[in-house]
Amino acid sequence: MEMFSSDKNQHRYISNELPKWAIAAHIALIIFLTLFGLAGIIFSIYIGAESGIVYFLFLLIAGILIISLAIFAYKNLRKYLDNAINIQLREDGYFYRYHNKKENRTGEILLPYETIDYVLIGKSANTTYRTTYSSFIGMRHKLSWMVSARFMIKGEDKILDFTSSNQQFIDDWIRVFQEKHVPLFHTECGVKVTPNTPEAIEAIPKQKYAGKLAFQPGEMMDELDFDDEFLTEQQKQLTQKRNNKKKYAGIVLGLVHIPLVMLVFPQFPVEDGTFASESDMLPWIVTLLALYFFNFRKIKWYQPLLDSLILVLCISIAAIVTPGVTEEFKDAVFFYMYTVIAFFLVGKYFFMIFKWVRKKL
Repeated sequence: MEMFSSDKNQHRYISNELPKWAIAAHIALIIFLTLFGLAGIIFSIYIGAESGIVYFLFLLIAGILIISLAIFAYKNLRKYLDNAINIQLREDGYFYRYHNKKENRTGEILLPYETIDYVLIGKSANTTYRTTYSSFIGMRHKLSWMVSARFMIKGEDKILDFTSSNQQFIDDWIRVFQEKHVPLFHTECGVKVTPNTPEAIEAIPKQKYAGKLAFQPGEMMDELDFDDEFLTEQQKQLTQKRNNKKKYAGIVLGLVHIPLVMLVFPQFPVEDGTFASESDMLPWIVTLLALYFFNFRKIKWYQPLLDSLILVLCISIAAIVTPGVTEEFKDAVFFYMYTVIAFFLVGKYFFMIFKWVRKKL
């Protein structure tokens, strides 16, 4: 959770309290997304009765996605409103206070300076809006990532942490720790997702702080891309499992199409080498959305091509071995296959190229 500097008259005091304008902006966004999403769902029912299943599915899926964004924004806001965190670097040590408003639970921790083994400063990041200008696009507002410093404070039996991207604030805290003779270390590794455990902090490659951090707080990034992110063995295993699932997703989608083409597609009427009914658009839309979903996160440039090749192979085999079908049916299957892949590859690579060009501008 990102911490914000306080405007109170106390030095070295921070909290996660959102400004009033930020709370109001969150509420306005949640209301707008909720109303817009509900309108899409209601409109899908009306349009579906008039224009068929294709428009119904498109509006219904769009409405559900918008509602999902509203739910995400609401949960993010509640995270700040339900948990009040205050941190202060006092004369007697590092003071941490939290209050869970939902459970009405309060706790305080004081780490005297002499009980702090050391402080490790690593690279983290938080989202922020910034205004950019280029001669090609002009002025635009976009969501970006700002590099921040994560202070991981190791006590005798606990590890506390906080994050800040304010350089003046960071320098002030470093100075106080140095004055109190607390050992300071920094690391080139990203520690945004590193857990607060003694085993994790001990395993992070570190070096003595000598007046300059290994990274620049406040630096802007278009996307979170820490190739040097430190992960525990458990985190590495979970990451590997997620990557494996993404690799196998294209294979699963292709295999699903074999019984789909052999058993379901022959039920669709064929006209001029294409499926003539609106019901055949359902697997087309679902397949296209599945391809985008499986290739949504950061992937290798060749992954969309690989998934498309697997889909072509499975659909082609199914179309050829399906017994008792006409050549016109096979033409309709191949038309279905080529159009869904064309829409997917054009859209995916356009988005990838657009992101690359935007980085360069």
